[in-house]
Amino acid sequence: MSTKPYEKYKQVQVTSANPAHLILMLYDGTIKHLHLAKTKMDDMKTCPEDEKLKLLEESTNHLLTAQRGVSEMKRSLRRDLWEGADTLYALYNYLFFRLVDANMKKDLAPVEEAIRILSELRDAWAQAAEIYRKTQPASPTPQIRQA
Repeated sequence: MSTKPYEKYKQVQVTSANPAHLILMLYDGTIKHLHLAKTKMDDMKTCPEDEKLKLLEESTNHLLTAQRGVSEMKRSLRRDLWEGADTLYALYNYLFFRLVDANMKKDLAPVEEAIRILSELRDAWAQAAEIYRKTQPASPTPQIRQA
């Protein structure tokens, strides 16, 4: 089965999303990869020896993807517009290095910590985005001109 329709759908979803929704998508994807890494790391404890290398590679790749997600969160911050941005930047930086540590040591504790913190931040972001959306005036409906 081809993944092209799904890839096209995801591309349209990303290119048509507003900035708040893009950040939520970034949080969701990062958290998803952290859960996947955690599952692979858990599976490594009980799997047959010949499957460990595959699970190690998969957990590494999921953690690297999560690290890229956190890096993108850092890049997306407008530190010049919000005084709390420096604190959030420092938290993202902390999480990034915790994930590097988790990847090097295959330690679940930093992964679980990152999941907890990012989930809380994601929920707060979703609430803030909803409040902002409700306070914005409705966009005018485009008028269709008939010839």
